[in-house]
Amino acid sequence: MFVIVCYDISSNKLRNKISGILKKYWFRVQKSVFECDIESETKYKKLLKEIERCLEVCSKDDTKQDLDSTETVRFYVLRDRQKVNIEVLWEGLPVSENPPFVIL
Repeated sequence: MFVIVCYDISSNKLRNKISGILKKYWFRVQKSVFECDIESETKYKKLLKEIERCLEVCSKDDTKQDLDSTETVRFYVLRDRQKVNIEVLWEGLPVSENPPFVIL
């Protein structure tokens, strides 16, 4: 199955934790959008639980006051990979965690 996850989180602490989890499994296509081809429902559910645990812990600690009611983590699940058609209208430089270095 092909899954797209996107999030809108204003808390730096929570956003960094969520993106850290996603980077382990997923390919980042934009700053807050990841894609992944997941071979089984079990692996997908495992990832969901890991994200849920992170959200629960962060909502209970001191980050709670930073959380906004509009913050979301959304998963778009396309179960039939053959029916997925991705169109990119303009592809700039790939999103990178670290800027490129030039050594002269």
